[in-house]
Amino acid sequence: MEGLASWDLGVPLDWRLVVALGAIFFASFAKGVAGLGVPIIATPILASLYDLRTAIVIVTLPMLLSDVPFVVRGLSLWRETIRLLPYALFGLVGIVVGARLLVTLSEAFLAAVLGSVVALFVVTSWFNALPLLSPRVARIVGPPLGLFAGVVQSSAGASGPLTTMYLLSLGIPRHIFLFAINATFQALDTTQFAALAQLGLYTPGLTNLAVLACLPMALGVFLGIKAYKHVDDALFRRVILAILALSAANLFARAAADLF
Repeated sequence: MEGLASWDLGVPLDWRLVVALGAIFFASFAKGVAGLGVPIIATPILASLYDLRTAIVIVTLPMLLSDVPFVVRGLSLWRETIRLLPYALFGLVGIVVGARLLVTLSEAFLAAVLGSVVALFVVTSWFNALPLLSPRVARIVGPPLGLFAGVVQSSAGASGPLTTMYLLSLGIPRHIFLFAINATFQALDTTQFAALAQLGLYTPGLTNLAVLACLPMALGVFLGIKAYKHVDDALFRRVILAILALSAANLFARAAADLF
């Protein structure tokens, strides 16, 4: 910590910084193993340490860069994902709207929204019961669902369960799924970064911290990809879900304390 003492990071240089960078590493390791997971894991943990707006600003840059390896590896499959364009394009609009809501709506309300998204993810993942739409319904509701997912991601910090549900409902083959979801999030995350920057949320200190957070992200993704075949998937997933359940409970408690 002493080496960072003269570097403005936008947050206090205390134990929370170590935990925050550790959370980003852990979330990125999960990304390397499973192909997704940075915002749904890292954002609620950082929101518990600081506040939701700060958490989203810190996580967005490493989040969008973590998509790159998976997009590059699957570029040859791009034609298979053209049908996702309506969802993604409306999602981009939702991102811009959500960024505005992030600076206007109350922290307590947005924390409750994020807690709800995380709780939904935990419950559906634990019981392997993610609700699916029929392919026909999925095609019809794609644009409005994309708009809603974009709003939720930019204002509350994570929309993974919504996008996962949509892609699985379309019946996208497993070998295309990782490219499809990471390409979709690459577009959403890049737009989110630009929207947050345009609103002036990237102060010099938080910009430094976001850049610093890219280091544990890169290490986590690299090690996760390497460890993919050696990780007990069931145990690893349950550890993640237990941590997320605690984060969601903390978010609900903080939101209730502020609202009541």
